[in-house]
Amino acid sequence: MGTILWLKLRLLRHDYMILVILTAMALILTGIFGGSMIGKYQPSILVVSEEASPESDRFFELMQASETFQFEWADQVDAMMRVESDEVMAALILPVGFGMDLKSGIAPSVSFFQSKDALELMELKNWVRSMVFRMQSDQRMVHFSVENFQGDELGVKVLAEADTHWANKVPVVVHTTTKTTGFFDYYDIKIHYMVGFLLFFSTFSIVFTMADLLQEKKQFTWNRQMISPIPKKKILAGNILYAWCLGFMQALVLVGAGGFLFDIDWKAPLAVLLVLGMYILAIAGLGMLITGFVRTLEQLSAITPVILVSFAMLGGCMWPLESVSNPILLFAANLTPHKWALQAIERLVMFDASIETIGFPILVLAVMSLLFFVLGLWRFQKHAVS
Repeated sequence: MGTILWLKLRLLRHDYMILVILTAMALILTGIFGGSMIGKYQPSILVVSEEASPESDRFFELMQASETFQFEWADQVDAMMRVESDEVMAALILPVGFGMDLKSGIAPSVSFFQSKDALELMELKNWVRSMVFRMQSDQRMVHFSVENFQGDELGVKVLAEADTHWANKVPVVVHTTTKTTGFFDYYDIKIHYMVGFLLFFSTFSIVFTMADLLQEKKQFTWNRQMISPIPKKKILAGNILYAWCLGFMQALVLVGAGGFLFDIDWKAPLAVLLVLGMYILAIAGLGMLITGFVRTLEQLSAITPVILVSFAMLGGCMWPLESVSNPILLFAANLTPHKWALQAIERLVMFDASIETIGFPILVLAVMSLLFFVLGLWRFQKHAVS
C-alpha cells in the first residue's frame, strides 16, 4: 500500500495542473458569490428634470434618503443612453410644470424610462409615490400657513420644519422584537460559500484521481497487480489513500486561503480539518464506487459531473439548505456527504458550537466512507476486473 502511494505521488508532477485549476476555481467563485451576497447592492437611478425649480431640487434631495437606490442628476440624452446600455436600472423624468403642479395641489406626473423589468422597479415606484405624497402634504401645510398667518417667508420655514418633523418625529413608530432561533441568527453567507465550494471542487480532484484505476486497466497494469502477491484490498486502499492525500492537501490550501484572503476565522481549525478529513475519505470511497460501475474513462467523464453536481446541490453547497422547504429535497440531502460536512463546519465556524456537536456528522461520514468502500470493493471484485 505504501509503495502504491509513493509511486502515485511521484507521478503527480505530470498531472498537478488540474489540482491547481480546481483550487483556483473554488477561490474565485467564493470571492464572486460571497462578495456579491454580503455587499450592499444599490442600483443607480438617474433623475432628469425638464425644468429648474426648487420643487425638483427638493424632490431629488428627498429621494436620496433611500437606502435601496442611488440617485444622480443627468440630462435626458445621457440618461437614455445609459439606461439602454444597462449601465443604470432606470431614469426618472420630471416634466415641465412639476413644481407648479405641486404648488397648485395637483399630483405631478413622473415618467419612468427603463429597458427591462426588474423587481427593484416596483420598490422604486413606491418610493417615488411616497416622496410625492410627502411633498404634497408639505405643500398643503405651506398654503394653510401662508393664508392664515401671512408672509411668504413663512412657507420656507414651514418646509424646513416639515423636513425636521419627517426625519425625527415620524407619525408612525414601529417597535420590533427579534426572537432568536438558534444557530441561524448569525449566518454568514461568505463562510457558507467558502466551505461549499471547498467541498464541491475537492470532489472532482478526488474522484478523477480514482480514474487512474481505469487507466491502469486499459494499459494492463491492473492485471499485473492482480496476479501479484499484494492483496486486492491493499491495492484499492492504496489508491484511496492517494486520493485522500490529494483532497486533504487541496483542503489545507483552501482553508489557509479562506483565512488569508477572505478573513474567515475558522475558530477550531483542527476540528474543521477533522471533519474535512472524514468528508474526503467518504468522497474517495464514492469515487471508488463510481469507478467500479464504469468501464472506460469516457463513461466516467460523462457520469461523474452529473453525480457530483447533483450531490453538491442537494447537500447545500450551492445555497443554504435553510432556504429549502421541500421535504423530499431535505431528505435527499441527508444521503450526501456534503450536507453533513457542511453542517458540522458551519456549526463550528459560524455559531461557535462545541466540539461535541460535530460528533454525529463525523459518525455519519464514517459510515458513508465504510459503505462506499465496501460497495466499491464488491464492484471491483465482481465486474471491474476482467
